Amino acid sequence: MLQEALRSVREQSFADYEIIVVDDGSTDGTVEHLAAHAPGLHVIHQPHRGPGAARNAGIAAAQGVYVAFLDSDDAWFPWTLQTYRQAILQHGEPAFLTGAALPWERKGDAVAQETMTTCFPDLLHACDGDMPPVNGTPSICLRSDILRASGGFAAQNMNAEDVDLWLRLGDAPGFVRIHAPAVFAQRKHEGNVSRAVAPSVVGASHLVREERAGVYPGGVRFEGRRRRIIAANARSVILAALRQGMIQDAWRLLRETFSWQFQFRHLRFLAAFPFLVVRAACARR
Repeated sequence: MLQEALRSVREQSFADYEIIVVDDGSTDGTVEHLAAHAPGLHVIHQPHRGPGAARNAGIAAAQGVYVAFLDSDDAWFPWTLQTYRQAILQHGEPAFLTGAALPWERKGDAVAQETMTTCFPDLLHACDGDMPPVNGTPSICLRSDILRASGGFAAQNMNAEDVDLWLRLGDAPGFVRIHAPAVFAQRKHEGNVSRAVAPSVVGASHLVREERAGVYPGGVRFEGRRRRIIAANARSVILAALRQGMIQDAWRLLRETFSWQFQFRHLRFLAAFPFLVVRAACARR
């Protein structure tokens, strides 16, 4: 998968870029592959510390005005960086750009086409649902000065480190959604880090704590938008935790977000929760 990801970067029609690869303590032959078959890379090796710390290492080494991310199990299209460049010039160097994703099985359907975008004052103005309007970390391109000023990704070994950063960048000036063309192909498989439940529990609790501590920008005006996103993230993690028999973690997350779940009318979820707990407890016996 890493070979495919790197090949997709080297096939870019826009050539003014550097490739930084962060090996986060892998044990699958990645180190040997990079040494033998990947010249022209800036490779960083570190002990396993999780996705946030790995991306921060890459950010620290980056020299570009913008930083774009690609996970090793995904791939860009040949026009991805050129599409970002066009949107950056069109909208006056915005802080945050995000593009559309295609499922991996539809990768062959992707075609180059005219860049279609929508620009908002910032990300919080674009939030109107349960999730930020961002199609995952491989869909984003961020201005490096603003990214570094934000502190980068949370360095804890957790999931939702991306949602945490999006919320901390909520008022960064200029948020652009690229509707077409698609900028990356996303592969879904059992090894996806985002499917690990324990790090997801840690990440969901982190979002709750940061919101209650007033870390995220936007004040009272955007409080509802932020908390709706955090509540939805917690709801999905609670359900995943119950499926894994992690009943105490599920109870704790529900207690932390109960008022928000009720506020945003997640009533079917709240009504079903006791029955799901009983089912999870029976499955453990």
